[in-house]
Amino acid sequence: MDPILNGPLAGGGTTATVIYRKIGAVTPESPLAPSIALFTPPFLQPNGPYAATPFLAAGLAARGLSVRQYDVSLTTLLRFFSPAGLERFFDAVAHRPPTNRPQKAMLERRDEYVKTIGPTIAFLQGANPTLAHRILTRDYLPEGERFRQIEGLFNLLERGDGALHLAALYLDDLHDLAVGTVLPGFGFSRYREKLAGAAPSYDGIQEALDGEPDLVDRWLGEAIAECPLDEVTLAGITVPFPGNLMGALLTARHLKRLRPGIQVALGGGWVSTELRSLEDPRIFDLVDFISLDEGEGPLAALAEHVEGKRPRKDLVRTMAREDGKVVWFDGTEPPSPCAVDPTPSYEGLHLGRYFTVLESVNPVMRLWAERGFGKLRAARGCYHKKCTFCDTSLPYISDYRPLDAVALLGQAETLARATGLRGIHFVDEAMPAGLMQRFGLLARERLPDLVWWGNVRFDRSFTPTVCRAMKQGGCVAVSGGLEGLVDSVLARMKKGVALAPMIKSLQAFRDSGILVHAYLIHAFPGSTVKETVDALEVLRQLFQEDLLGSAFWHRFALTVHSPVFASPESYGLYGVSVPPGGFARNEARYEEEGIEAVDLLGDGLRKATYNFMHGVGLREDVRSWFDFPVPKAGVGRTWVAGVLKS
Repeated sequence: MDPILNGPLAGGGTTATVIYRKIGAVTPESPLAPSIALFTPPFLQPNGPYAATPFLAAGLAARGLSVRQYDVSLTTLLRFFSPAGLERFFDAVAHRPPTNRPQKAMLERRDEYVKTIGPTIAFLQGANPTLAHRILTRDYLPEGERFRQIEGLFNLLERGDGALHLAALYLDDLHDLAVGTVLPGFGFSRYREKLAGAAPSYDGIQEALDGEPDLVDRWLGEAIAECPLDEVTLAGITVPFPGNLMGALLTARHLKRLRPGIQVALGGGWVSTELRSLEDPRIFDLVDFISLDEGEGPLAALAEHVEGKRPRKDLVRTMAREDGKVVWFDGTEPPSPCAVDPTPSYEGLHLGRYFTVLESVNPVMRLWAERGFGKLRAARGCYHKKCTFCDTSLPYISDYRPLDAVALLGQAETLARATGLRGIHFVDEAMPAGLMQRFGLLARERLPDLVWWGNVRFDRSFTPTVCRAMKQGGCVAVSGGLEGLVDSVLARMKKGVALAPMIKSLQAFRDSGILVHAYLIHAFPGSTVKETVDALEVLRQLFQEDLLGSAFWHRFALTVHSPVFASPESYGLYGVSVPPGGFARNEARYEEEGIEAVDLLGDGLRKATYNFMHGVGLREDVRSWFDFPVPKAGVGRTWVAGVLKS
């Protein structure tokens, strides 16, 4: 069979609206109106609320604070994918006529796109299921370049997911037209990501902010204008990824224009990793505060400050500008009345408006795209917290705090009663095996229709007994890091487990009927071409033995919060430096002997893995995936099978 070359994976109407109120939360009739508004900025997952604001809303409400939350990522995207939005979009494209034939063809069929966008989004939201029959006829949706990828590859028309996938390709065509014309920074789960992806200086961001507003900025402003902001004095905006920074800053600017005097705080994963050494004060032209790490305590302290109950000097893990300089405050966190984390609150989030974008028919990867999954967390932090490539010095990794299985199931039950959601995505760094075993046993008895998945460490603790209990309690898939795939690299990574025990844990998941996605790292310091070829051979065998459903290679990045950065000479690195600029500081530059040769393997690794995921090339010599000579793999072609039998 001919190899499948790198297939494109992009992006990257309503059912009944589901809203609920947490017991004890402020209602419209209460004497106190909401004072804190939490925002998810463009763009994040369209299939469900990102975890940050529901977790924060619940924690702040438990402290007696009143909270609203708004997903302007979703509402901005829905403004685009609407008849009126496409009319504006095509008008803008027509003012800058495209030059290539596929773009011209789409512009000529604008009326078809405008006519079909509303019903198609409703279908993806689950509100118009019978439209699947029309979509599967292949004469309802206008088809562009993305549809070429399915010809001769998948018989999607006989699959139940065929209509979902075809509708996703239709949206992908619109995405491609936007990126190629008037919205070069657009993505379903990112916006102008390159501005923050490596931003030691604020100059590029400032230049973009000073530029002409694009359509996303205008739609975002309209979406925020529809958010009730009466009595809101403090707004918190989460920035989990680089693709959210620009959207967050534009959200802050719109808030300041709509409600002068409102105080705005930024927080989230990207902020907490990239801005810990912030020196450039220009970002404070748009926001008042930047808070690091877990946001509940800093926001509670900021709420007290805004109400005049806490002096500025006593703010918690928060930066602000004073006399033109960035100043750090780290006072005592306001006490929480909760012994354990409260159930995340989805109050105010219209769950029926989220929609599926099934860009891959892979059964594991679809879980990231499907609607209907709420977010819970079995434990904060990581119980291993020693991997040398990881941000082990930061609290989100180092501060390990598991929840009790009974309390965790109580959260799942509360979420199911309040929202109707019986799907859970656990957003842990690594779900603990014993905890998830107990959770599975409890869920089997008390929530027999629960479906859940999450991230794990592939270690000895995931035995057949543990995995069976997880499966019986509703676990359908796990993801986790296999990383180096050869023992020599795993040892340098300090994974804390050798390859054979990791494979045995994969076997336990497979035999229990739990699907597996693996994260892989290439070009880790000290890695040789031979080790990398060996790793690909192991990966081939893992797919051949049906131990993996999907996998993805990441190129090693040296972050300033990792053990490798703390001792680069121990890993053979030299010339380590962090680009100056006074703004974001996370990824460092470095030099290493022989790294150029190892880096050349990246394309072959990705191409091979994409084919393996589709059952192609599983009996080929792995050297065939590279465009230049590489050493023969030193791993026997049946080595994994031998481990499984041991």
